[in-house]
Amino acid sequence: MEVYIDDMLVKSLDERDHITHLEECFARLNQHNMKLNPSKGRFTVASGEFLGYLVTFRGIEANPKQIDALIEMVSPMPSEFEWSEECEKAFQQLKHYLATPPVLAKPVEDEPLFLYIAVSASAVSGVLIREERGEQKPIFYVSKTLLDVGNSIPIDGKLAFSVINLARKLRPYFQSHTIVVLTTFPLRTILPSSSQSGRLAKWVIELSEYDVEYRPRNCAKSQVLADCFVELPTGDITNEEPNSTWVLHVDGSSSKQGSGIGIRLTSPTGEILEQSFRLDFHASNNEAEYKALVADLRLAHGLKISNIQAYCDSQLVANQYSGEYEARFERMEAYLKLVQDLARDFNQFALTMIPRSENVQADALAALASSSDPGLKRKIPVEFIEHPNIGPPVVINLIRAQIEDAEENEDQPEEDADQTDYGCDSPWLEPIRAYIVDGTLPAEKWAARKVKTQAARYITREGEIYKWRFSGPLMTCAEGEKAINIMEEVHSGSCGNHSGGRSLAIKIKRHGYYWSTMIKDCEKFARKFEKCQRHAPTIRQPADILSSISSPYPFMRWSMDIVGPLHKSKQKRFLLVLTDFFSKWKNSKEFSGHIEPPRDEQQEKIPSPSSTGQNA
Repeated sequence: MEVYIDDMLVKSLDERDHITHLEECFARLNQHNMKLNPSKGRFTVASGEFLGYLVTFRGIEANPKQIDALIEMVSPMPSEFEWSEECEKAFQQLKHYLATPPVLAKPVEDEPLFLYIAVSASAVSGVLIREERGEQKPIFYVSKTLLDVGNSIPIDGKLAFSVINLARKLRPYFQSHTIVVLTTFPLRTILPSSSQSGRLAKWVIELSEYDVEYRPRNCAKSQVLADCFVELPTGDITNEEPNSTWVLHVDGSSSKQGSGIGIRLTSPTGEILEQSFRLDFHASNNEAEYKALVADLRLAHGLKISNIQAYCDSQLVANQYSGEYEARFERMEAYLKLVQDLARDFNQFALTMIPRSENVQADALAALASSSDPGLKRKIPVEFIEHPNIGPPVVINLIRAQIEDAEENEDQPEEDADQTDYGCDSPWLEPIRAYIVDGTLPAEKWAARKVKTQAARYITREGEIYKWRFSGPLMTCAEGEKAINIMEEVHSGSCGNHSGGRSLAIKIKRHGYYWSTMIKDCEKFARKFEKCQRHAPTIRQPADILSSISSPYPFMRWSMDIVGPLHKSKQKRFLLVLTDFFSKWKNSKEFSGHIEPPRDEQQEKIPSPSSTGQNA
């Protein structure tokens, strides 16, 4: 049952179930005291008019009542030119084409669907279709207008965006069907490949969730529909010129440790380029400000930028360039002339002074360059601490560095009873290698989808498989004997320090190696290494918290222990020890097998432990 505002539609696959479905519908209406208009009701029909369209078993068709004017249109009788039979034939064909639009079809479960895409300078579009008896029927149309950044996106980026836009809008179809993309563009080498970066790499990982195949298009067929939508996209196309002004922030710093400059260049689309330079010559603070502006103008000129809006926090530099201040010193005058000469190379250039609080990023870059060691080149990773170190007890979570990020949270294969010693012994790379190199997938549907998802993080070069990091160099994939040799070398080699399991896995990643079960394998390797177990510190802490047994007053509780059998000494084999729990007073008595009390008291025989079956 489907409800569209004030219209309700009850559908049944089997005619025998239709009456039962109607009874359930009317029962629900009576329950909520709802009334229907009998004049608008239609029952037990195989087709009918719904929301202005004609719904039949073939699909959704155009309503003939809405195209009566087109069907009844008579042929024109122009006097300006001759109306020949060819003109009449073309006119009738046009009427027939406009009167019979494509029928929107409904997909069948588990059947493959075909996708045609088209791109232009200002729009991307696509049409999802299904084939029935050799005839292609459309299911859904999608198009999107590119307003500001359409001209700056390369063709492969537009193709990838077209596919990802369709996947987001038609997510139910992509999740339940195999999607075959038919195109003349080399998408097979662009999208499934993990050798991408930035936004395109994110789209590749997002598409790896679905079962998408890429095939060359042999004939046009439904490609004309996608081309039509890219020529007439939904939405308005603006003719305004895109903003091409780049924003520039500069700052210079001079101290006893040295001088440095920081530049921050922001593109019209939001991309940021930051760089800091250390000056190997002595420079005053004003000279450092000028040097930062000169360096950034040369960088912008190399990037073929035409419009720049520059900001700095130096009152002297900004006012000397605007002409409010006079450059009295020779060096300042030379720097000012150099800036003016560089500014003439741009179509538009403006320099504005801003407060230091609005130039924080460039100021930090300049301070970093001026205070850093000139002989040391390094990258400083920035981490985050979520909780303070004082206050109530909390669990402190640190965001790990690049080597400990989401790579460690990948699914690890389950261990079977007959599994080999290490997970790396299994050929875990073979399915990934077969898909990347030849496009071969397992026959089972979900196994194939898992391989495609995993393959998005790998790349092949010169026959070797490498794994992408979110940041940092590629990691060489290892398996079998090679992985075991790597563990042995890093653990106990010339530079090994016999690390534990997890620490060993992290060190191997730092050396640039990876396999899917490396954490479990490293833990197992460290546990089995003989020298590590032999020289490991002995844990003397009890497994459980010790609890003392006390007594409220002396001689309230006693303990009796029988020790033996001992080596015979004067025919004594056992030792009876009595202990008071409160005062810890002890008394002991040795005996051979039984204890004889004094003669004047009633004798009581204490049985031997061996006679009662007790263990001494």
